[in-house]
Amino acid sequence: MRGAPNPGWCGAGSNHPSAKHFPLATGDRQYAVYDPTSKTFASLDTCFGTFHLNFAHDADNTLWTGSAGVVGWINTRVWDETGDGQRAQGWAPLVLDTNGNGKQDAWVGPEDPVDPAKDKRIDASFYGIAVSPVDGTVWGNTNAFPGAAVRVVPGPNPPYTTLTEIYEVPYGRVPGAGYNPRGMDVDANGVFWSVLASGHYASFDRRTCKGSRSGAARSTSRRGAMP
Repeated sequence: MRGAPNPGWCGAGSNHPSAKHFPLATGDRQYAVYDPTSKTFASLDTCFGTFHLNFAHDADNTLWTGSAGVVGWINTRVWDETGDGQRAQGWAPLVLDTNGNGKQDAWVGPEDPVDPAKDKRIDASFYGIAVSPVDGTVWGNTNAFPGAAVRVVPGPNPPYTTLTEIYEVPYGRVPGAGYNPRGMDVDANGVFWSVLASGHYASFDRRTCKGSRSGAARSTSRRGAMP
């Protein structure tokens, strides 16, 4: 809808809660909203890039998408009431709980080595996205090789409470395992489903995971944990 440079309120020095936490200088693919009553379109300019999208099962009909290392959302109730895209939107970086204390802390970057004293930010971009009807967590998948399922827990005060988990498709670790997840969804039991470019149909039930899902060791070994 526009060039890559974001409006000033998206970046450093802004008072927007998400920009203060994780400023975004550029973004691509914003939203257009169609009103079937008036048969008109309205532009909803987002700081975060958009791709495939999905509505949550909450009272605000929150609209989620994931792109370029962040998960972004639109509170559609606020948008419908005010038409204020800046007020209606927010985004959070994808941060793993590397130090295992159950909350988001200072993090190292995607290219930095794991620091057991800090969390770690990952640079994942979602192809598909869905919201679990069980617990409201946001799931996405990375259209990459071998690819991964990504689980985002918004927490009570996103972006400051948002944590992420990533489960890589176990290509090369399990005989016959596939790679490259494409379309995906989450069922009524919270199970992640995806089709793989390798010709496989895959599911991942996080409830079957054993042991801790956080900590420095898990920030590296969890890649490949998807059965």
